[in-house]
Amino acid sequence: MFQRIHVAGAAALLLSTALSGIAVAGDGGGIDAIRLSSGGLAEISRKAIPTADGTIQIEVPFDQVDDILKSLVLNGNAGTIDRVSLAGPRPLEETFKGLPFTPETLASAPALLASMQGTVVSVTSGGKTVEGKVLGVETRDSEKTAERALLTVLGKDDRIDTLKLGDDAALTVEDPEMRQKLADAVAATGRAKNDGARVVDVHIAGTGGQEVRLNYVIAAPIWKTAYRVVV
Repeated sequence: MFQRIHVAGAAALLLSTALSGIAVAGDGGGIDAIRLSSGGLAEISRKAIPTADGTIQIEVPFDQVDDILKSLVLNGNAGTIDRVSLAGPRPLEETFKGLPFTPETLASAPALLASMQGTVVSVTSGGKTVEGKVLGVETRDSEKTAERALLTVLGKDDRIDTLKLGDDAALTVEDPEMRQKLADAVAATGRAKNDGARVVDVHIAGTGGQEVRLNYVIAAPIWKTAYRVVV
C-alpha cells in the first residue's frame, strides 16, 4: 500500500536527505510528491513542461533506469508518451582518442604543456611571461634544488625563450582549436566522475505545451527512515 507524501518545507528537506540516492531532479521538473509503500517501493511524481519538440529530460541514477523504463506513466489527459530514449555511456578513453593529452596530463601544467608541442601558448611564472610555440618541457632536479620544469618556446622572430615553471605558473592556450579540445577533455572528465547518472529523454505527443505529470516507481529500501520523521 502506498502512502502519499507531499514534498514541501522542512519535510521536503528531511525527506530529500533521507532519499538522496533515490532520484536526481535534473531538467525533468522538480519532484513534487512521493508515495511510499510498506514493501520498500517509492512512486516518484514530477511536474514538467515539455520543450518545443515535446521532450522532457530526466537525470536519474543509473541503477534506477530499468525500474523507470518499466513503470513510467503520464498522468492526466494532456498528451501521451510517444517514446523514451536513453543516452548510453561514453567511455572516457573514447573521448581522449586523437587528443594529445590524457586525463592524468590535465592535472599537471608541465605535463600538459609537454603534450601540446607546437601549440601557441602564453605562460607566466615567477613574474616572467613567454609566448610562442611549445618546443618542449625539460624536468631538472639536483641534490640542492627541488625538481623544476623548464619550458622552451619558439617566439616571435624565431627567438627561443625558456621559463622555469613554478607553483604560480599560469597558462593560456592561444590556439582556438586546441583550446576547444582542452575544454572538451575537461568536460568529459567531469562527466566521467558522475557516470552513475543517466539522462532519460521522454518524448511526449499532443501536450500543446501544457504542464504534465510523470510518475514512476523505484526501489526505496531506506524509506522507513524518512517515514518516521515527524515535523
